[in-house]
Amino acid sequence: MRSFSNAMATVRLRHNLLMMLAKLRDRLALIKAKEHITVKEAALLLSCSQSHIRKLVMLARKGKARRPVPYVDMEGVTIFPRESLLDWARPTSHLQVVKHEAA
Repeated sequence: MRSFSNAMATVRLRHNLLMMLAKLRDRLALIKAKEHITVKEAALLLSCSQSHIRKLVMLARKGKARRPVPYVDMEGVTIFPRESLLDWARPTSHLQVVKHEAA
C-alpha cells in the first residue's frame, strides 16, 4: 500500500510540474509576442525580482547607471521595449573580472 501511495504522489508531482512548465511556456510566448512589456514580465524574462527591475529603473532615472536599463515612462507606468531590454541584458564584449580581497 505504501509504494502505491508513493507512486501516486510521484504522479501528482510530475503532473503539477508539467502544468507549471506549460504555464511558464505560455507566459513567455505571450511576452515574446509583445513590443512592450511590464515590470513583472521583464523580471520573468530576465530571471530576477520585480524589485531589482524597479531599482534598475530608479538608477537609470537618476543617471547613476553605467548602462541604464531601457524603459519608457508612460505617465507613471513603467514599461520596457522588449527587444531593447534583451539587447541591454546581453553580455558586453568585455568581461569584467571581480577580485575579492581579504579584509
